[in-house]
Amino acid sequence: MASDDSVKDSVKDSVERGARYSRRVVLLSADPAAEDGRPGELGRALARVGWDVLLLRPLTEGGPRSYTRVDDVRVMRVPAPAPYVEQARRLSKALAGMRGRRFTPAWWRRQARRAQLRGYTALRDTAAAWNRGRARLHGRVGGPWARPGQLAAAYPPLVEAFAPDAIHACDDLVLPAALAAKQAVGGACRLLADAPGVGAARRSKLYARVDRLIREQPADLAARYPELVGVTPPREPGSARTAIAGDTAAPYLTIGPTNMAGQGYAWARAVAEHLPGVRSEALMLRREKGGLLFECDELIPLGGWDDPRWQLRRMATVLDGRTHVLAENLKGVFGSLNGSFLTGDVPELIRAGIRFGVVFHGSEIRNPARHAELEPFSPFTDPECERTKQLQQLVERTEKALERFEGPRFVSTPDLIDDVPDARWLPVVVDLDAWTPGPPPLERERPVVIHAPTNPFLKGTDLIEPVVRRLHDKGVIEYRRLEKVPPAELVAFVQDADIVLDHFVIGNYSVLTCQAMAAGRVTVCHVHERVRKRVPAEIPVVEADPTTIGEVLEWILAERDQARALAAAGPGFVREFHDGRMSAAVLAGFLGVADAPGLPSPAGFLTGDGRGG
Repeated sequence: MASDDSVKDSVKDSVERGARYSRRVVLLSADPAAEDGRPGELGRALARVGWDVLLLRPLTEGGPRSYTRVDDVRVMRVPAPAPYVEQARRLSKALAGMRGRRFTPAWWRRQARRAQLRGYTALRDTAAAWNRGRARLHGRVGGPWARPGQLAAAYPPLVEAFAPDAIHACDDLVLPAALAAKQAVGGACRLLADAPGVGAARRSKLYARVDRLIREQPADLAARYPELVGVTPPREPGSARTAIAGDTAAPYLTIGPTNMAGQGYAWARAVAEHLPGVRSEALMLRREKGGLLFECDELIPLGGWDDPRWQLRRMATVLDGRTHVLAENLKGVFGSLNGSFLTGDVPELIRAGIRFGVVFHGSEIRNPARHAELEPFSPFTDPECERTKQLQQLVERTEKALERFEGPRFVSTPDLIDDVPDARWLPVVVDLDAWTPGPPPLERERPVVIHAPTNPFLKGTDLIEPVVRRLHDKGVIEYRRLEKVPPAELVAFVQDADIVLDHFVIGNYSVLTCQAMAAGRVTVCHVHERVRKRVPAEIPVVEADPTTIGEVLEWILAERDQARALAAAGPGFVREFHDGRMSAAVLAGFLGVADAPGLPSPAGFLTGDGRGG
């Protein structure tokens, strides 16, 4: 699993590998309306000829959100660094308090003046320096921006994250920030600057460190940019991906950011293993401390999803070498940069020539109201239940965003065809090297029964557990409830069990069901008949629901040979549909891979209308 430190160098690593599809420029300005002036005009001219352009300008009080696109130019409105804002607030408050104070007793007035003279003098001198800085910025930067040095503190980390080929200082106030940013980026990054005049440029030591001084108009400058920067944009905007250097034929797939039950990583490994020439990576968003972590290629740190530095670094990585994006749960590719959903990132991906699709796992798209109509044991039958209301609101937001999405759609379980009718089933993947059959089940007089509910509400735990515990108390079975077991340790628990209880209210079989079948365990869950019909083979699980779980467990204990025979069919079923080969075959068309020897044909496999395709 990649650490956060290794993520920081991912852009530079991609450059060293030679797989680059993007040439990037960052324009720096101190003008709060830069997108409407010369910087914006220059950005649009560069974007028209294939450059990926990011314009950084200050965010003033009351301004719009921090990131937007103006035509094909990315505009990030950067807030003043928090320490500077706090310093300005404290300074203003202290000065106002001293000036407004009234001391009536003569003795107190003398003592106060003696005690405060040194502090007041220091504050006065500091205020004078800040005011001189404000004078330079007057009419150009306002609001919380107090002095030019703030630009040098705020801009370089964002520029470094975007890893540009060139930095362009659009006015003299941002030149210190531009020089610091160039040092942070390193490599062959070029620094260009608009010259304020030949005389001023000659007098300034800062301008002596600039690679090229610019005096042309934006339209003329765009044509000369490849010469000035030393590189040429690889393509026209929106054209097919053609790498600047390196392997131009192999697709590079990014899957993320939820990695539910480790499936993002499992699909990524499946296509890399079974599809010739395909590379892949899987991301996982860390939502809380202490939460379950599954194997992934990049772990997005806490807070990273909303951090503009991580967002720009991820954008640079995707622009540099990715050809396909599979967004889990319709989440954005670049964090929350363009909003919560992938639909906000679509213009960016289209312009870059990157193909995109979505895959859904469950609760984010399973409509509670619809499910309550289809499933007699649905946990959503009470519309006033707080959990049901929250899920209903979540799903309705996702459905509304999905209506605006045009692209391939996949679902990880066949029951979700009810909610995404035009989706294709992308089977979950089980690592058969890890999930090997355990000892023969039901050899013990008192079988071990396990239940591992990651979400008891959706598993039906409260409905089945009283019955199971009664059997445990009678000494008929040994019941073990597993919670927050690390994925690597779960294998041993399942292999040691005789019977695995999974879903009982959703009407579906899940990742744990497949893992239990792969381990040769007697697997018990409720799979609705409509779901069974969508799977092109008999699912070797023992059917049970909340009303029959006691009878089913007693039947298993009475008819152990029949139950063992059903368990023995589990590994073969998983090998046929869930070892990664079928999933790779389903994704082959999306990735543009026509020839995949040794894979099962997805023809006749489940499509969104419930038929083969």
